[in-house]
Amino acid sequence: MSTEEKPATIIEQVKETVTVVTEKITEIKETIIDEEIISEYKLLGSDAAEKILSQLNESAALISQSGFIMKNISIGMGIPPSIGITFNYSNEISDSEKESLLTQSEDKKILTLILKALFKATDMYKKVKIGNYKLDNVKIAIGIIPDISINLVTE
Repeated sequence: MSTEEKPATIIEQVKETVTVVTEKITEIKETIIDEEIISEYKLLGSDAAEKILSQLNESAALISQSGFIMKNISIGMGIPPSIGITFNYSNEISDSEKESLLTQSEDKKILTLILKALFKATDMYKKVKIGNYKLDNVKIAIGIIPDISINLVTE
């Protein structure tokens, strides 16, 4: 018998990739979802949705400079309401451009949250390449339980 290691099977490679991706997504959620924003959202209820939509509208120009295009917004009319936003990936931006956008958005907590989520998604994509898949879009759900989904498509 050979003492060399057998090459990893495809299933083992997929399991390893899923583990890495899961860890990165957990890291993203932990580093960008500010407890203060969640608390504020819970207190404001339906007013929170209006505040978020207003801030998104006012910030469209900054968001367009982030390397993402705001594709759609969905509003859940439940109690409490929720907002889902899909951003299509368009292009890479430099670290200095990212810092500039974050500096410009310092007074807007929701915008800062969104920009950080988009930048972390891009960073995760660059670190964890999965075959011939590329970053397609990022979906951010803002509600009592925030959520971030990163979608990849084949090239």
